[in-house]
Amino acid sequence: MDFKGRRVLAMILLLMILLTFIGGCGKGNEPAGSKTPSDQSSSGDADGSGDGDKAGEERPLYVIKRLTSPTKIKMSDETVIGEYIKEKFGIVFEFVPYTGDIREKQNLMLAAGDYDEIQDMQREDMV
Repeated sequence: MDFKGRRVLAMILLLMILLTFIGGCGKGNEPAGSKTPSDQSSSGDADGSGDGDKAGEERPLYVIKRLTSPTKIKMSDETVIGEYIKEKFGIVFEFVPYTGDIREKQNLMLAAGDYDEIQDMQREDMV
């Protein structure tokens, strides 16, 4: 490829990168953190039943699938630090233990796009 062809290719790649950045800076969407917890919970249950939250019932905002053996603590507000986080930020974590091969389950969840909000991704064999 001669010098002129490389220059044209470089300009096309630069234009594609600039269009990608410009497309990501649109004002049409709300920021990800702009929803309040009441907005998130008013859309119904995650299982599609449409029941929504019952009055006075708290649901965890995030689900963490623990990578260690199960413990006695099921919700983060059962500890002193978890109670402080709940009071300060309104966030409650639910701890759900894994059974079986953790690496295989994480790879499967990542490949399917159905992964949790917080993942331990320090292994070399992750996708």
